[in-house]
Amino acid sequence: MRCSLLLPTLPCVALVLVACQAEVVDDTTDVSTTTDVSTTTTSPAQPSGVSSTSQGSSDASGSSASPSARSTTAREQELARVRWHNGDIVPASEPVLVGDALVLYTLADEQLQITGIDPQDGAVLWSSPASVSLRPRGQSLSVVGVDSLVAHLAPSESGPADAAAAFAVLRDPGTGREVLRSARALSHADLPSVCPHDDTLACVTVPVDGDWSLQSLLADGGLESPPESAAGVPGWTGIGPLGLSRVAEDGTQVGRIVDGQLTWQIDTTQTFAAGQSTDTGWSFYSFGDGSVLVGSIGLGTGPPADGEAWDMTDQLTLGMDAETGEVLWRAPATSNFCDPDMTGADDDPLLACLWRDGQAVAQDGSLTYQDIDIDLVRLDPMTGERLWQVGLGATTSADAEPSRPEPWLVSPTEVAVTASDGLRIIDIETGADRPATTSDRHWVEDHDLVDIQTPGIAKDRVLASDRYQLLDGTGESAPGAPWPLPGPIGTALAEGTGVVVAEPDGLTAYADPGAGR
Repeated sequence: MRCSLLLPTLPCVALVLVACQAEVVDDTTDVSTTTDVSTTTTSPAQPSGVSSTSQGSSDASGSSASPSARSTTAREQELARVRWHNGDIVPASEPVLVGDALVLYTLADEQLQITGIDPQDGAVLWSSPASVSLRPRGQSLSVVGVDSLVAHLAPSESGPADAAAAFAVLRDPGTGREVLRSARALSHADLPSVCPHDDTLACVTVPVDGDWSLQSLLADGGLESPPESAAGVPGWTGIGPLGLSRVAEDGTQVGRIVDGQLTWQIDTTQTFAAGQSTDTGWSFYSFGDGSVLVGSIGLGTGPPADGEAWDMTDQLTLGMDAETGEVLWRAPATSNFCDPDMTGADDDPLLACLWRDGQAVAQDGSLTYQDIDIDLVRLDPMTGERLWQVGLGATTSADAEPSRPEPWLVSPTEVAVTASDGLRIIDIETGADRPATTSDRHWVEDHDLVDIQTPGIAKDRVLASDRYQLLDGTGESAPGAPWPLPGPIGTALAEGTGVVVAEPDGLTAYADPGAGR
């Protein structure tokens, strides 16, 4: 399975997009303004989007009986060995192994930085200022390696107001030495990426003739349009697997771009429902060797006004033919925003929230939930059929506030979910559930929108995500991590020597407890 996620939210909060292993967040950022940052007479609209959690639900007709009568039992696992812990940094992303170094985004003194770490002992090798420019806030940060170098944006002190001008930079991952810098500081709609036509080049999305356009970073610091087959379609930005994209300034237009051509296009207000768009969230996955796209989107074309409510039973999950965009199936009142990445594999299970009741109400710049009644279901991604269904009732977040369910990984085959009667453990294969015990350690993602200082933006925030806390069945910090860790948790080190996990208070390297015996 491949996935991309952006959750709906409110002003001054953020968008969430996750490419490849999806993670979810609830919040929103105001990204409705346009900025003049190109050298041409017109500039592209700033990428729109708002983040928060808005899913749909309600209809439970045709559902299978919950198999909760078949209880499972807690499994005993050997605890991992801790190789090292670095508590001197504050991660803002998961680490990525680039060359012989771990590289991640970090936070220090209200500044976003990119930092290199020695994977052998966790020591900091280097750190440098970083920027996300005009990339919609609320998207998870992800380090990109290009031809054994680290690609990132570095803030510029110059440029038009609200342009968040930044240089594209390539660095040596082991020393932090700057190898290449773009000749000009520009606004960027996204972080640098590997060019689709040449994996030795970094590509950036910057203004060209009034549209956001993909450009290759050349050896002299200049920019060049890639071949037409790799350049994409001007004005469109990628949001998902298999070339899934949307019009940057109009979240109701979604399509698939293949070899630089738009192969199909839909209007979300018609394909999903009136008033629904990617401007308030999206979550897309691919299944069946890339033949089927499954997705849910937000319930509005913009963040709701203070006091306005979204009816969560209006959400919808669709299965679409990836080649044509044709709708293959519909699952009313469901949303796959609550689907965790269980294994990181293409055949990952598809979980969804089934909303029997509930509202999301805008209040003081955030969404609060009321009258929640939710089931967790597993869907067949090819047909939309419900494979199992577990009633959760009034679900809450980790801090006991009413919220959509957020399944937390216990093991490669189990998730923990807070239901109305407490924390429950659900077997992904069968849907069998049981009350959690103290021994049920589970990984809870810690995500937070953090205030930072960015040149060119009066008030800025960045989403710190892909950080995990390990809790026991009572919600307290767990003393040890069961081995092996669930697949999506952490970054595997070379030659199977361990897994490094980003935490709110640092980095920890875990290893096989039996290694070296």
